[in-house]
Amino acid sequence: MNTITSLFTGRIENRADIGARVYRKSLEVLREAQYPEGGTSPSFEGSRYAGNIYPRDHAYAILAYTSAGLYVEAKKALTFILTAERSANEVLFQRYGQDQKSSSNKPPQIDGNALTVLALADYVRKTGDTEFAKRHRSDLEQLLSGLSHSLNTFPKGDLIFGINGNIEFAPYEEGFELYTNACAVAAFRDAGELFSGILNDATYGENCSRTANRLRDGMANYLYIPEYGGFVPLIRREPNPSVVEVANLTAFQALTDFVVFPLDDERIRTSMAFHLAGTKNELMAGYNRYAASIGRHNFGNGPWPREMLRQAWYFARIGDSEQARECLDWCLHVALLNEEVPLGLPEHVVPREEMVKEYNVLMRTFDVIGREERKKEYEKNIGGVMDTKYGVCYPVNPLVWSHAMFVIVWNEVGDKL
Repeated sequence: MNTITSLFTGRIENRADIGARVYRKSLEVLREAQYPEGGTSPSFEGSRYAGNIYPRDHAYAILAYTSAGLYVEAKKALTFILTAERSANEVLFQRYGQDQKSSSNKPPQIDGNALTVLALADYVRKTGDTEFAKRHRSDLEQLLSGLSHSLNTFPKGDLIFGINGNIEFAPYEEGFELYTNACAVAAFRDAGELFSGILNDATYGENCSRTANRLRDGMANYLYIPEYGGFVPLIRREPNPSVVEVANLTAFQALTDFVVFPLDDERIRTSMAFHLAGTKNELMAGYNRYAASIGRHNFGNGPWPREMLRQAWYFARIGDSEQARECLDWCLHVALLNEEVPLGLPEHVVPREEMVKEYNVLMRTFDVIGREERKKEYEKNIGGVMDTKYGVCYPVNPLVWSHAMFVIVWNEVGDKL
């Protein structure tokens, strides 16, 4: 067995104790990452994400706060994002400063609307905070309106079109994306329950539920392409209409996280097999976020703890305890190896040689495109991360989303493994 492979394999006998320690570390990270204004940053000073709040990462932090019973933190975070500046079409911006104003360097990511709706619905469902739901009803409606503004109607269902999705590779960022549409189905579904119940507006609730069903039909009829292995990550519309058929685990996992289709649905099983096969990393004994890095500046393509945790969650819910334990134990190995942030979970893990290669290429690229300030920033925040005695690197360490996912999954299935 390769030395690197051995770092991440092997059953952890005292899983409950180590898991509890990583859980406590996760709560510590989540608390420290929240600014007084309520926004939660993806990481800390010294990382390339420091100082900004990204709605996508922020929503998962809220789900984790709520899961852990940290309702004060969840409410502060929700208030921050629900009252933050939005685009003319009521779409949350790609990222924010602590002043709730856009600090974006990319177009809006519409899935942020959907995830924020999900986080709000989850908070209200678990706390019974009806006053908060009523106070922010207008904000909720506007977030849903932002989603509807990008909705396209077809003969066999609807799909939402996004201009900057979760695939994060420029040629694939714009189109009918699997991740965005899965999040939107769940958002309209949960909003329908919220309006029909606590908000006492059955008509609006029925409209939301109808939209969720139409979007689900659109996914089933257009994004599910068995000839390409199952649910595909994206259908591009412009400038060259095409189907992105490469495996992308993070895009597909939104369907299982939010149970857009029953987990025992044959389409889910076949699609999961396709995306797992295409993202398997034998050297690192885990699953990558996507099949290849192809120009993404993440400093190498290795397994991401948050995706491994989402996979553990899926396996546990379908009764595959063995694979669930393997995915969870992989994350515990990562936490135990983390010397820079003891028990911390990074964004992803890559072999040192691959990170050095990607880093050097990016530095030369910055010279070509004239991004001297960005180059200095990366030299400061990334350069030192490549020093490691284990032969692997943690490019962003810790990552709040990884810790948020640990809290959610540990609370859901940790005691069952």
